[in-house]
Amino acid sequence: MSQSKPVEAWKGSVVDPSKSQAEFYLDLCVQQIACDPLGTTSHKALKKDLETLVSRFSSEGLSFLTKTLPKLGKALDLGLANLRFQLPREFKHSHGNRSIPAFLQAYFNLIFGEDGSLLDTAPAEAVKHLRQVLFFAYKLELPYQPSVERSVIERFKETDDGLGSVVYDDATESLLSLASRITQSVFADFDPKDILPRHGPGAVATGEKLEDKWEFSRLYDQIHQYYPYYTYFMCGKGSEAADRRDWYFSMSRLESGTAKVVLVPKDSRGPRLISAEPLEYQWIQQGLGRKMAEHLENVSTFTKGFVNFTDQEINRNIALGSSATLEFATLDLKDASDRVSLRLVQRVFERTPELLRALEATRSEATLLPSGEVVRLQKFAPMGSSLCFPVEAFLLLGSACSISRF
Repeated sequence: MSQSKPVEAWKGSVVDPSKSQAEFYLDLCVQQIACDPLGTTSHKALKKDLETLVSRFSSEGLSFLTKTLPKLGKALDLGLANLRFQLPREFKHSHGNRSIPAFLQAYFNLIFGEDGSLLDTAPAEAVKHLRQVLFFAYKLELPYQPSVERSVIERFKETDDGLGSVVYDDATESLLSLASRITQSVFADFDPKDILPRHGPGAVATGEKLEDKWEFSRLYDQIHQYYPYYTYFMCGKGSEAADRRDWYFSMSRLESGTAKVVLVPKDSRGPRLISAEPLEYQWIQQGLGRKMAEHLENVSTFTKGFVNFTDQEINRNIALGSSATLEFATLDLKDASDRVSLRLVQRVFERTPELLRALEATRSEATLLPSGEVVRLQKFAPMGSSLCFPVEAFLLLGSACSISRF
């Protein structure tokens, strides 16, 4: 069978790429399906697959390529891992095999049997072709509809609101008590004041860029009470204080700072929400966050080798090996960073009062939404704060160890 005939037959169904970006990606998907690398699909079945593709694209739009097809791809991956395929509800089953989809059934038939079980003879080339078709647009970055952005922001607010209603039962209190003792052991020799502040690579809520970041103009009392400006915002830890007296007294005096919510492109499912911190907060957060990460990764014998910030190759190799052995599994926690409450951090770090004071002094207590609304944060620190991941990583490890010992 000529590989080009099915494509030629569908030229009239695909609009010229210059007229629509969406149809351009549809055309790519048509080309991928029609190439039929194993040559196992009949002309009739291939035509039916293309009809289904174009029909569903016409009714669902680009989301069929970016969201619906990846759901079938994930079902394929799960079927390979569990040795049995389960058909997603978004797809009709094949008449000849009710366990697999009618769409692309020629290739699914090569991989799964009539009961959905994985075939011993399943060719790797068939899996490769299906994954290429089903996932090719999964990470496509596109402009987001205002409704999608509003949904992300509303979820952010709802998650934060929910933290205030969490009730710790007796079992949870016992786990947290054990976690706090572990924290005391891990950070017994940690000095939160022995830090080297620095600027971060990201944007700041106060708007400074490049060399303007070196012009500190706000004195936040929340920071100043623990990290005095004349020590941590001057060279030589205050040795130039006399020369910079005018600058010091010219700064705006504020009780605390307000972060700013920023939506950044992630993939076709929607934007990622991060928090841009005020300049002076970012300066100290970078110093304390890096100090904590270095301590957890290289100093504490309890956490060394179990928490890796610098070299992700360790985690990648474990994940890659476990995909074959199933010895370990990755855990995807939805909105994990936004679910670490300030109350939880205060409970776990209660036996290290100096470190807890430092953490509280350097977190933004509120954030500004794109709508202009200011939200008082119940979470400890959203993504964007340099303290987010070191604290979250330790809490997860501490929780796991507490549960194993409980």
